[in-house]
Amino acid sequence: MRFVLTCLLVLLPASPALAELDSFGLGTGRDGALSVTTEGRVLNTATPLTDLAVAGARDVPVQSVSGFTAGGLVLLHQSGGSAEAVVASDGGTLALRRMGHWELARVEAVSASPPALRLTEPLAQAYTAPGAQAVTVPEYTNVLVGSGAPWCPGRGMGAVVASWPSSPRAR
Repeated sequence: MRFVLTCLLVLLPASPALAELDSFGLGTGRDGALSVTTEGRVLNTATPLTDLAVAGARDVPVQSVSGFTAGGLVLLHQSGGSAEAVVASDGGTLALRRMGHWELARVEAVSASPPALRLTEPLAQAYTAPGAQAVTVPEYTNVLVGSGAPWCPGRGMGAVVASWPSSPRAR
C-alpha cells in the first residue's frame, strides 16, 4: 500500500497539461532544416481573428489566410482582449480570464472568402476578437540559431516565434 501511495504522489504531479491531445508528436519535418545566422529572418505568419471562435468549433475566422496551408500546423493564441479580459478579484489582485491561453491545431482547409481556417479537430478553448491571433508553426527537421541572430534589436518589443522541430536535439 505504501508503494502504491508513493507512486501516485510521484506520478500525479508529472502529468502534462495540454491544450488538446498531443497528436503532433515531434512534428512532420515538412519544412526541412533551418539555420538562422543573420537578423531579419521571419519564421511565422500571423493574422488576427476577426470574430469569436468558440470552444468546440472547427472554423476560425481570420483577417487573412496568406501564408496558411492545408496540412500546416497553427498556434492559436489569446494575446490580448477587451477590458473584460482582466478583472479585479475580491482580494484586489488581478485575475486573468482568457488572455495568454493557446493551443496547437492542424489546418484541414483554407477558405479565401470569407477568410477562415478549418481545423482537423475542434478547438479546446474559445478565442475572442480583438485580441486573438493565428500563427503558422513551421515543422523543421532541425533548428540552429547562431549568435549573429539578434532578437528584435532596438525595437524594445517581444514577439511570438513558434516552430515544431522533429529533431529532439534541435538547438
